[in-house]
Amino acid sequence: MVRIDRKKIHVEVGDRVVPCTVRGRFFEEQDDDPESRPVAVGDRVKVELDGEQGAIEEVLPRTTRIARPRPRDPNRWQVIAANVDLLVIVASLKQPSTRPGLVDRLLVAAECEGIEPLIVLNKVDLVDTAEAARFAEPWKEIGYRVLPTSVPAASGLAELRDAMRGRVAMMLGHSGVGKSSLLAALDPAIIARIGALVATGTKTARGAHTTTSAVMHRLAFGAHLVDTPGVREFGLPPMERHDLAHHFREFVPLVAKCKFATCIHDPEPNCAVKAAVAAGTIRAERFANYQKLLAELGGEGERMARHDSY
Repeated sequence: MVRIDRKKIHVEVGDRVVPCTVRGRFFEEQDDDPESRPVAVGDRVKVELDGEQGAIEEVLPRTTRIARPRPRDPNRWQVIAANVDLLVIVASLKQPSTRPGLVDRLLVAAECEGIEPLIVLNKVDLVDTAEAARFAEPWKEIGYRVLPTSVPAASGLAELRDAMRGRVAMMLGHSGVGKSSLLAALDPAIIARIGALVATGTKTARGAHTTTSAVMHRLAFGAHLVDTPGVREFGLPPMERHDLAHHFREFVPLVAKCKFATCIHDPEPNCAVKAAVAAGTIRAERFANYQKLLAELGGEGERMARHDSY
């Protein structure tokens, strides 16, 4: 599915997009189901075609999902994109400066869902090489790929196309880091398509139960991109507090060495993770960001951690 307008769903079938009706049961909410919208952009569906239109017969199981809390009920969430397999985290050092905490938050979200992350350090033409390398090093040293890019210098764009080719990708990052400029450089036609959708009101949020801002675009070089400019809150799946460490790569080899099996690596004694922080083998700034996420999860691990201001 590439777009949802109220109860009309637009589905990519071969080389065309077909408007489809849906069975009422797909939009019925269950009181005991925390997921408020059972269909989302990126869902794979079975469609019965009737000329230029169709009807959705089945929504296939998802491999991944990206969600946000409902505005009026943070204990329930809306899935805004499904089956994403590449999360492109766009950061910049100047105009604006990206908070490393946001990068860590999005990395955790990717790890939770089994989505491959790619950190794109954009606007590198505005900083010197050494400064960019220092910013990227905490993630590179634990195995994440960091790709420097510059639209004015046309650097890194071929590598970014290669990374996205054949994938369902989603870009997230602070406002102003250059996501739109990157997209225009990757595929000049995409900005015109996005503008046309905005003009028709497709991407204007009309309430909790009407439409989603997400739209999936097919890019000329063989990728799909889920565009979500309206996202201001990014939810992590519910989890127990002691599970959060399993989504910090450098923590994983150490968690079994802690004294307590349910160690949250905060107040407990004989904690291997805290010992590694003290020894300098885990970076203090990564551990501080871990503690912030831990605090947001709450005592029962049932609330969704989120970042409220891209």
